[in-house]
Amino acid sequence: EGLLFDVPAEPFPTALWDPLRGYLESHGVSVRTSTPVRQVRPQPGGGLNVTTDQDTARCDALVLALDGAGLRQVVAASPELGDADWRARIDRLRTAPPFLVSRLWLDRPVAPGRPGFLGTSGYGPLDNVSVLDRWEGEAARWARRTGGSVLELHAYAVSPDADRGTVQAEAVRQLHRVYPETSRARVVDE
Repeated sequence: EGLLFDVPAEPFPTALWDPLRGYLESHGVSVRTSTPVRQVRPQPGGGLNVTTDQDTARCDALVLALDGAGLRQVVAASPELGDADWRARIDRLRTAPPFLVSRLWLDRPVAPGRPGFLGTSGYGPLDNVSVLDRWEGEAARWARRTGGSVLELHAYAVSPDADRGTVQAEAVRQLHRVYPETSRARVVDE
């Protein structure tokens, strides 16, 4: 479907986030996660004061890795940050509808010819099926050890008021249509 993915061979914390954090910290960067930023104030002569619930810290540079709503909130509370055009662009950002990701550990493998990633259309909320044990090391090791398979089902643009359990159950039902062998599999974990 014209999609190209660059995916790591191990889970993101192992392959990307933990090494990146270690690298950054070894170069004097302070990485704070789960730390709400309340305000950012540029300082005369350079640098920024970043106010969180815990403290205000001065820094030379800042990366705000936030969703659209969080970024709009910080920018609204930081009137000296950016120019009018940038602030207007931030204010226009909108959040995409939620999507549901279901990871299933099955007691048996899917058929050998199944691709590692399959985009679907016309299967209700099921937009793609990933056979994780085909390309992710942790899932592959589990599948070899147990004889099972690890799948991820993605449902994009789920209505915010949709019942999660209903959407998930329908995605699994559609999985059974796409990969009929999964209808005989037992879900070991999800």
